[in-house]
Amino acid sequence: MTTTATVEVVPHLECGLAVGFSGGRRYPVVAAQIQALEASRRVYRQTCDVSQVDSGWGNPYRTMAESVVAGLGLSRDNAGRDGAGRDGAVDVVVVAYDGMDCGPWEHLGCRLTEVVAGRPRAFAVSGQGTAGPFTAMRIASILVRSRAAGRALVLMLEHRQVPIDTGAPTPAHDTAVGFVLGPSGPVRLTHVEVTAATKDSGDDNSAASGLAAWAALASSLHRSTEVVLTQREPVFGYSCELRAAP
Repeated sequence: MTTTATVEVVPHLECGLAVGFSGGRRYPVVAAQIQALEASRRVYRQTCDVSQVDSGWGNPYRTMAESVVAGLGLSRDNAGRDGAGRDGAVDVVVVAYDGMDCGPWEHLGCRLTEVVAGRPRAFAVSGQGTAGPFTAMRIASILVRSRAAGRALVLMLEHRQVPIDTGAPTPAHDTAVGFVLGPSGPVRLTHVEVTAATKDSGDDNSAASGLAAWAALASSLHRSTEVVLTQREPVFGYSCELRAAP
């Protein structure tokens, strides 16, 4: 019996998009939703302030994620009979977020499976602080590299309605960032790693807080220089690094 080794694919960043949200829609928060947030806070032993949600103001993650999906041309509304949008379908969606959703009944993963072209699998990375986006990119790159997924969508979300108790500053704006990973594109994803930080770990060169560095990367994928993002996650002690090159 002979076996054929699977030829790995070099993952590329095909495209990226960052969307900022000002103000927010009037989200109809009801008592049961406030109770759900309070229950989640107790589970995670948080004491965060939910007064902004209580006032009925907010950008739920579903709204933010769907804006990026539409902007990248991956909405099933743009799809043909094969279910692929104008830029093609994806096989998996990996969502990274840290704060609790101000729309806790929105079932984001199920919604993304329904609205993204290709009806992809969807799952989330949460509770990892600033390491979350790196972990999401690492998972997506492994899936593409091993051919477990032809194309993957990574969504990074942050809003300021439900602050988290990690000592990190509350985001100044609600921001959603998306990247499509696949076998081709303008930028090769050469390295992404999340490890336990050591004394020899490099300094944090992603000076901008929150998703600002990722938003900058999404808007500059066509530049002809190597990009290096490093982050030391202060709460959990992770050392994170991403390298991308043309």
